[in-house]
Amino acid sequence: MRKLRFFTITIAVMVTAILSVFVVSCMKDNNTELKDTKENVSLNKNEDPINLVDYPFLRYYCQFANGEESGLLFDDYGVLIPANEDAHLQMLSTLSPNVKLRLDKKIVAKHFKSLIKDFHDTNDYLITCFEIYYIDGAELCRIEYVVNQDYSDPQSTIYYLSVVPEDRDVVIVMNVKCNGKCDSQDEKCVEKVYQDGHAECGCQSDDCSITCTIIYQNEQ
Repeated sequence: MRKLRFFTITIAVMVTAILSVFVVSCMKDNNTELKDTKENVSLNKNEDPINLVDYPFLRYYCQFANGEESGLLFDDYGVLIPANEDAHLQMLSTLSPNVKLRLDKKIVAKHFKSLIKDFHDTNDYLITCFEIYYIDGAELCRIEYVVNQDYSDPQSTIYYLSVVPEDRDVVIVMNVKCNGKCDSQDEKCVEKVYQDGHAECGCQSDDCSITCTIIYQNEQ
């Protein structure tokens, strides 16, 4: 994988309408009784100028019966399962019944497990929130997670599926991952993707780098 500090996506087939900035915390719907029990897991300080929560989404997370937050794992088939036997998988969706998501979670799961090993040198992870936003045919998947059960250092990564305008049967799935630390405590080394296809991290620190990887492209 090629690590770049400042990376501009110039692939012509990328849909330029994939939002202004993909940076948002994994928030629960205000109309439910759900709540964040670990504020340091939800990346609440991230900016969301385009108000991503207004787009239809599918969200998975995990809770114990008392409401305490748990974590999720991918099984071998890309299915999200509770990490604890006494925890319960929760789902929240605002998608229209006629929306058929095309992002293959099995492909995401395979790459995500490799990402955990490559970036964190461990296989110990917990997904605290998994969400997919549907944006005019494109799909943005954001995963919040922790490694080695260290909730004081929350992590995130973005997968997005774009559709070729001339042939909507052709799709590309790209992963964007920022890794490291920012010099300022007011900034976070998190993923940002702009409307013109430009991707960057939340800061330009020497210790914060970005990796953009195409993980899937069909041949139709």
